[in-house]
Amino acid sequence: MNMHQLKVIFFKTFPGKIYKKYRRRYLENKKINRLLNLHHLQQDKKIVQDIYDSIAKYEICIEEYFQYNFYKLSNDERKEFVSDEERILLCDRMNKPENKKLFENKALTYGAFKQFYKRDVLGVDFRKNDKVRDVISKYWEEFKAFVQKHHEFILKPIDGSLGAGVSLWTVDEVDNDEYLEKMLKLFVKKNKGGFVLEEKIRQVPETAELHPKSVNTVRMSTVRFDDRIEVIHPLLRIGRGDSIVDNAGAGGIIATLDENGKIKAAADENGISYTRLDDLGLDIIGWQVPCWKEAVEFVKQLAMVIPSNRYTGWDIALTENGWCMVEGNSRAEFLWQKSDRKGFRHEINGILAELKM
Repeated sequence: MNMHQLKVIFFKTFPGKIYKKYRRRYLENKKINRLLNLHHLQQDKKIVQDIYDSIAKYEICIEEYFQYNFYKLSNDERKEFVSDEERILLCDRMNKPENKKLFENKALTYGAFKQFYKRDVLGVDFRKNDKVRDVISKYWEEFKAFVQKHHEFILKPIDGSLGAGVSLWTVDEVDNDEYLEKMLKLFVKKNKGGFVLEEKIRQVPETAELHPKSVNTVRMSTVRFDDRIEVIHPLLRIGRGDSIVDNAGAGGIIATLDENGKIKAAADENGISYTRLDDLGLDIIGWQVPCWKEAVEFVKQLAMVIPSNRYTGWDIALTENGWCMVEGNSRAEFLWQKSDRKGFRHEINGILAELKM
């Protein structure tokens, strides 16, 4: 009996819905086993059951169970954590719906905050069903001028997140129109809906030492009240390995900063804590972000641009010309829960009460 015959028998025996259920559970168990091993935990029925009970009770996902170290926490401590699913609802309560479109489109974001980027950015914004040749015709002159000015640049999908699809490009044949047209055609085909090209950020040596292949950004979340702007739970994101982005989803480290800009705790997307970067032999607890006061003032200026956006997460980078904006996010993750291992519910409820939401 060959493989095709076996598949026919299997699908006749198990209807599609049943197969999908078992397939999903198989993948879930595989993920659980991987994370248990990373946390040096023994697999047994009790902890697996606790994972699934927590998913149902606290509306978290498997990853969050390990990111927050739920296996160490009491029920009262677990209740304090705001799940990623709930975070989206809370962010949408604090912000005007029309702002979501602006922050999810990198070209529109650049248009609103151009003066804070401090570098050249080209937005190529089009509809997914637009013809490739029409897009090329529309943006050809701008694209050619950008590439000829910046032989090395970063490409980002226009609506990308978590560092997905970000790539670094170096162009040698800047005067070869045929070569450049093929490049633009490739970008348009692979990024349906649009993309942005950004002049490469040159970070200062202090932040580059943490991971020179990526720009290691500070994430500052701001809450705009009627009478003030507050910066809450600032973070430093550190790239790892060969990645050109510092996002935790791409393997980076999330480092919580204290009120003076010093690292006080760090963890990765799997919930593993860090006190040093072993590949560099560098202790990171207590590491000081340079020009800290200027960073705080910079994001407060950003938060004033769109007053109707009450909560925003700002990614900023330090260059020789000072702090520059990298991106803004109106649904910024509550990443500090992962590195601090402390829930945010009591604090966010207080914020919502003051905002009268």
